[in-house]
Amino acid sequence: MRIYRRSTPKHNIPGAPGISAAVFALIAAVLSLSLTSGCGKGPKKPPSGTLPPTSFLPSGTAVPSAETAGPGTSDPFEKTPVLPGSASPAGTGENYPFESTTPGNDVSTPATPSGATPASATWYAPTARPTSATGQPTSQVPATPGPDEDVLISGFNEVPVFLDWHEYGIDLADPVMSAVESEFSEEGSSLKVVLSDNTAWQYFIEGVPLWSQSRKYVRLWVVNATGGSLDVGLALKDSSGAAAFDASKAVVRLCDGSTVSVESRDSSGMGNGIATSLVIPHGFTGWLSFPTDSLITHWSDPPLEGDPSTVSIDIRPSGYVSGGAYYIDGLCLTDRTAGTLRTSSGFTENSVSANKKYIEASIAAALSGTVNYDSAGSMEYGGHTISAIIIEGFGDGGVTTRFSALLGTPSSAGADIPAVILLGDPGSDPSLNWIKNWMDAGFTVIMPDLSGSIPFFSDGSGQPGAFSRKRDLPEAYAAGGSVLMPAFDLMSNSKLPANMQWMFHALEATARCSVILRGGNVTASAGSGISGIGIAGIGWGGAVATLYAGFDKDLAFAIPMQAAAFLDRSSTPVKDAFSGSETKALWSASSRLSGITAPMLFIGGASQGYFDISCLSDSCFAVSGLNGGTCFVVLDGFEADEALFENAAMQYLFANKTTGGASAFPSFVTMPSKGSSVDCEVSGAVTAELCYLTENYAYGSTAPGSGGYPLMKSTWKKSALSLSDGRVTGSIPAGAVIYYVRIADAYGNSAASVIFD
Repeated sequence: MRIYRRSTPKHNIPGAPGISAAVFALIAAVLSLSLTSGCGKGPKKPPSGTLPPTSFLPSGTAVPSAETAGPGTSDPFEKTPVLPGSASPAGTGENYPFESTTPGNDVSTPATPSGATPASATWYAPTARPTSATGQPTSQVPATPGPDEDVLISGFNEVPVFLDWHEYGIDLADPVMSAVESEFSEEGSSLKVVLSDNTAWQYFIEGVPLWSQSRKYVRLWVVNATGGSLDVGLALKDSSGAAAFDASKAVVRLCDGSTVSVESRDSSGMGNGIATSLVIPHGFTGWLSFPTDSLITHWSDPPLEGDPSTVSIDIRPSGYVSGGAYYIDGLCLTDRTAGTLRTSSGFTENSVSANKKYIEASIAAALSGTVNYDSAGSMEYGGHTISAIIIEGFGDGGVTTRFSALLGTPSSAGADIPAVILLGDPGSDPSLNWIKNWMDAGFTVIMPDLSGSIPFFSDGSGQPGAFSRKRDLPEAYAAGGSVLMPAFDLMSNSKLPANMQWMFHALEATARCSVILRGGNVTASAGSGISGIGIAGIGWGGAVATLYAGFDKDLAFAIPMQAAAFLDRSSTPVKDAFSGSETKALWSASSRLSGITAPMLFIGGASQGYFDISCLSDSCFAVSGLNGGTCFVVLDGFEADEALFENAAMQYLFANKTTGGASAFPSFVTMPSKGSSVDCEVSGAVTAELCYLTENYAYGSTAPGSGGYPLMKSTWKKSALSLSDGRVTGSIPAGAVIYYVRIADAYGNSAASVIFD
């Protein structure tokens, strides 16, 4: 038996010198396949001559089984289907997602204690085939297994890898794989796969022992701890043909032997519309059994001509978080749809209260700890040097995450200088212009990449080149067991344990950036230090900045732009992301506003559509009485115009004022009240106007330059207000249903009142 292993990793680029025509053909073949759920389809069979096979033989150690018959006969496990409501793969509530609520779900055959071996159940271990002079197995056939024996195809005592995707110029990240002995191993070792990105992986196991059509199933033991679902399918191959299994006919059992129902689908596209994979939810521990009489056409391959020589296991993570893991073991031919009865692996949905405690403790530990990071290159931009660093992030269970950040500091003559943490929107490239603007204003800047991507500067000449990034952890880190921080998940994983959620890692990354700045060794000149640290965020970065400000009591200022708190009551699409009960319980920044001690500046765009400005207004005036200097600004423009926010002068004025500067800007001394007229006191303003809508917020289709975001269809109207001796007065038009007062100084710096809607 042979399991394909990855050779020495390479990182070739398509079109680079030295790549053969055969490799180009392989790239074309792979890239011609459609992508499903962010996962690329692998080639139909292992590429010839590229992956040296490794000899492998299963150990053949006996494994007990409590099952004595297949389904439809006297199978004692074919009782009552469980998992009511299984259409929700991740489960609901705080219980184990496969906990049965159906009475009568007892198993008639008692569980066999782990390690015991009933006399009636053994693994069939094929005899090693002698090798020829070339080292390849001969055609000698092992003895026929007995009728009650399972035929072990692979016990995964070694580490199989399909191929190194980067060797063929395909942008899929490698997982970290190991053969481990643990409570997740059914017998001996199991294959543990720690994921570094959301990618498809296939395991080609060649040298299948004597195929027996008399066996009813091909069975696989699976433990899913990824934090998302796994699409798991099997295919059979010979020298020219292939066949897939109809996954809708598969039998799925938990470790207690009970049968469950899970979704099936054609995630790989290889079944031509017929389901080829089972959707296995987070927390699952059990067996997947594919009937041997359920073979279907595999993509456009010719049918199998005889017994297969290769079994392909196709596993596609979906919605997982980086650092998640799954285990597979015990691939065999069998008449039994369950092996040794076992207890649960312990993967459960964490309770909200447990997650809250975990989050609090973890962020506090991050802020009080130390941080390791490495240089990853630098470049010149706008008269400044901007460096990239790769930072050691959150680690748990032997897995350490890594994330990157851009770092820059202005030249200093030795005096202490202020610093700022910049949080960009994870859907956008990091803004070098925004970094430059803050450095021009005299701030040291650190900007973590909340998408989990790694920056690259070199253009191949060895000199600083153009900036680029991708989710690709350098091999040196991956080889050491590190993985990328999770990719942005739109808050879709809030039911999972906290350390499997993007927002958790975004906050952890922010805390570690703060620790790096406080370490004092990031300034450009010897003897200089950091005088104070603030934070600013745009889009989702604004939401993270607001939430983070509730954890870090040492911030000098906080500037959320486009988004802040109260997103669950937005009138825009972001409401969907924050409306889940778990999301609100864990990640509602509004619940932390009372604990924020830093002065805050909230900046919104008048016509922004994905985040509405009323949420910014509500956020500002929920904290305005708690600390001095908090204010709200509405800029004319729409939210997708990032330059609108990157160049907003108010943020730099506000930051300089709070870190010891003498900057002044207009502000409200008293707020106007809702009614038919305006009457309030202001300071530092020379003009005042009323901005209003004659209808409720309404959003239309996206426009060119909007970045795909919806924009407001309604147009803000304006009317002048009287400003005399620091007092603003005027009337509210009869048709106004939403309005606010905006004041400005002689330089165009403005401030807005609360929005009345």
